[in-house]
Amino acid sequence: MTKDDIEKLWALLALYRPNDRHLQDEKLKSLWLLTLEPYAPADVKAAVAGYFREKKFWPDVTDIAVLCPPPPEPPRTAAPKGKPDLILEGLRGLWEKILPQRKAAGLPATWSEAQAKGLTYRRWWELLEAHGVGFPELEVLT
Repeated sequence: MTKDDIEKLWALLALYRPNDRHLQDEKLKSLWLLTLEPYAPADVKAAVAGYFREKKFWPDVTDIAVLCPPPPEPPRTAAPKGKPDLILEGLRGLWEKILPQRKAAGLPATWSEAQAKGLTYRRWWELLEAHGVGFPELEVLT
């Protein structure tokens, strides 16, 4: 709904409720615009007609809003990836590459596995480096 749509809606309400004091209230009109802004004008018009089929009093804007079908969800766009996202993506790719290589070499793939086998960190790292499955230079961080 736009400001022009609310003007048309106000004209429609004037047909249902001629000379109603609400028609002169500009703040009320602004509130209706704020509340009904996400809805299609045709849906709001149908909701007003539906309301007045059952009631003869001036509606509250929420009486009309609940009679409207839900407004469409705005399209969701992926946030652009920043440097931290790219770094994490790069590290994840590196990890997924190195893990199977370590397992294929018969080495503990993670520090937790190395600890479970009784290795010190230094010894585990020496084994990884000796088999070429340590961490290569992390170009991803630059």
